[in-house]
Amino acid sequence: HGLKYGLPASIDYDIGAARCVVCNVSRAILPRLRQRYSHMVTVLVTAPPDVLLARIASRARSSDGDHGSRITRSAGFDRSLDADVVIEN
Repeated sequence: HGLKYGLPASIDYDIGAARCVVCNVSRAILPRLRQRYSHMVTVLVTAPPDVLLARIASRARSSDGDHGSRITRSAGFDRSLDADVVIEN
């Protein structure tokens, strides 16, 4: 989608002060976050492939690319994610 996201440096101060920090991030960045933050809990919010496919198709955005490829790519990330909690939505 071409968007760039980042986490503010201030979360380091919050974590240092024993505060809970919740961030919505790309699955691709999780290995780097695990290296940086030792007490991280990963929550995967997902849905069955047919539901995801219907949701992507309903958006009707040309930037979404090939829907089947997105689902396949997502499933690959999900398997390698090693999430602590999985919520099926």
